Amino acid sequence: MTILTPAENVKLKRIYEPPAANDGMRILVDRIWPRGVSKKDAALDLWMKEIAPSTELRKWFAHDPARWNEFRQRYAREVKQNHALSINCAPSRKMRKSHWFMPPMMQRITTPWH
Repeated sequence: MTILTPAENVKLKRIYEPPAANDGMRILVDRIWPRGVSKKDAALDLWMKEIAPSTELRKWFAHDPARWNEFRQRYAREVKQNHALSINCAPSRKMRKSHWFMPPMMQRITTPWH
């Protein structure tokens, strides 16, 4: 069974912020592990590197503001082509609210899977 978490229950949070009791499921979306954060301190439930922008797309973007709109479009296409977005798991209270940790460049994107 695929369980979809409603968009209003997904919150973005920086991985460098400490875990909170009300975080719900904690998911990291990044291909590279963040510097200076241990896996224990991150307290993640899931690391979804498969749905982060591809290495090729990240290198092409190179944090160039002039490429921002094109980056968003290309990333949205990558996400739509990637079936890893379906998180299969048993229903749980934890899934009702999720915190997604993404690099700052991705936090400015309106998540394309909603």
